[in-house]
Amino acid sequence: TLTPPTVEGVVINEIGVTDLSASNNGTYAVGDIVELTATFSSDVSVAGTPSIGLLVGANPVQATYASGSGTTTLKFRYEIQAGDLDEDGIEIPSSFITLAAGDAISGTESNADAALAFTTPDTANIAVDGVAPTVAAVVGPDAGTYNTSQTLSVDVMFDENVTVTGEPTIPLSINGQNVLATYDAGASANDTITFTTANLTSDLSSTGTAGQVTIGQINLNGGSIADDNDNEATLTLTPPTVEGVVINEIGVTSITASSNGTYAV
Repeated sequence: TLTPPTVEGVVINEIGVTDLSASNNGTYAVGDIVELTATFSSDVSVAGTPSIGLLVGANPVQATYASGSGTTTLKFRYEIQAGDLDEDGIEIPSSFITLAAGDAISGTESNADAALAFTTPDTANIAVDGVAPTVAAVVGPDAGTYNTSQTLSVDVMFDENVTVTGEPTIPLSINGQNVLATYDAGASANDTITFTTANLTSDLSSTGTAGQVTIGQINLNGGSIADDNDNEATLTLTPPTVEGVVINEIGVTSITASSNGTYAV
């Protein structure tokens, strides 16, 4: 003999989410799309822009409805913004699709409201890097005397490793004359890229007196400087002005000594 309870609030055969899947694992950069796919038990129609909350680092954002009305599959998307960063994987803090005022998800045929709860997928391996590399320091050429067979170098150091494509340049003003320093792949490594001038010309310091090197801004010339996740670097420089550079002054190019041996009186 049973004395069963009466259970309230049970809805049978209501249209609802049967699965929620997320984008492929990997690291997403600025402009990349993190996509969530909600699969329903039958075709649904969408009004407005329902959303699914995400936590990117400590920043709450919304993956908003993008497509799928009239089918069983709805797509929700979030585009990575500059400054977004989450190295240990995004989170989905709520297990419900959110409806704002005017939003609705309902059965296409029945017009009944759909149940919006879902089982949260594993997003621990969906990382985000929307932080662009920035210039940490600029080192100009050393003060000193240079002849026409030599070059001047400028080192630009970023706050993370960067990859360079093409032939970016930096304009230099040397004692009032203009010359280009070109990206030197052979001298560059990891977070530092080096620009060098071609052979110096005879008109850069006709007086042979110590002068000034002024370093300009980087020109990409159709190339790029970006981190490993294709975030384009911020290239604004605050370069030093280098004093005491003498170019094309006549001087000693080498000195040699007598042959090795022991010399007497």
